[in-house]
Amino acid sequence: MTAPAIHASIDDLLGARSGRFFGERYRLVGQELTVRDRWSDPSGAVGLSGNVVIAYPDAWSTKGTRAVRPHVSTIDGAVTASLCASALLASDPHVFAAQIEKAWISDLRLMAGGTPQEDAESVALLAVVTGRHEGDGATMIDVDANLGSMRLLFTVTVIGRARLEDLRADGAARPLVGTGYVGGVLDLRSVVIDRDRRTCTAELSRSGAATPPGRAMVAAGHRDHHTDVEHIVAVAQAAQALLYDLDGVSRASSNTLWMRSYHAKRTLAPVAFDGPAALRSSIVDHETVEMTDGLWSVSEWEASCADVTSTFEVAHRLPDGARR
Repeated sequence: MTAPAIHASIDDLLGARSGRFFGERYRLVGQELTVRDRWSDPSGAVGLSGNVVIAYPDAWSTKGTRAVRPHVSTIDGAVTASLCASALLASDPHVFAAQIEKAWISDLRLMAGGTPQEDAESVALLAVVTGRHEGDGATMIDVDANLGSMRLLFTVTVIGRARLEDLRADGAARPLVGTGYVGGVLDLRSVVIDRDRRTCTAELSRSGAATPPGRAMVAAGHRDHHTDVEHIVAVAQAAQALLYDLDGVSRASSNTLWMRSYHAKRTLAPVAFDGPAALRSSIVDHETVEMTDGLWSVSEWEASCADVTSTFEVAHRLPDGARR
């Protein structure tokens, strides 16, 4: 038995947040979606295509003295899903701006490609509506999208009807920017690493909030809620802290840490974040695998915070000499 280790802040485990992507650097990344084409036809097919430009800061993230090469991240996928949902709804002349702002992504699934995608100057996006169903005064719209090599599957819940049967093309080249989905400045305190239970818990607090975009965007009407980006950032940091401990590797000496898949759910409409909120990230399965390029730690997780639950898979390339 190993006694749980208690730390005042996540920074005590991962280093100053100012140098980490999931600490503060993610807030400096900009995503911009430009829709080039959208369609709806008598067969019921509805979709859009375009490109997403991801602007990285000069220093995306650092480990020790090394600069980490940027790639299309889970956060980029979550922001793109919100932008894509907003663009689809805004293209239907029968959907009102108030409906868009009160809509939310109730189910979000992101799956990375075979290797991290590092070229993000202009990432192709193709999104197709795969289903629509109504219930309890709302419309649920299922979307299957590809952002470069990343696949996005998500469900948008809209209050009232939103049939998306008559998409208009006006304003198709007007870019939508993703800064409104970043959320406030997050702080993880009272962090507990329980190696025996393979769990990391913490208290999440937030200062400030994102300024909603100037035009109708999904979830903009749910002020101060726990955003998809905030959830990813919070549970990922807790997972990193536990995984580095289990793998016996410091963050400064670790190699690639890659979220291969991510799945988040909200069972109800977003509610105002009333922090601090209890956060938990737990390992469901963990093993080391010998690959052609070295030893990898592969793990499956489940997490919860505020009104969001999630599961995800992480691959961690271990440095030479790491314990098996």
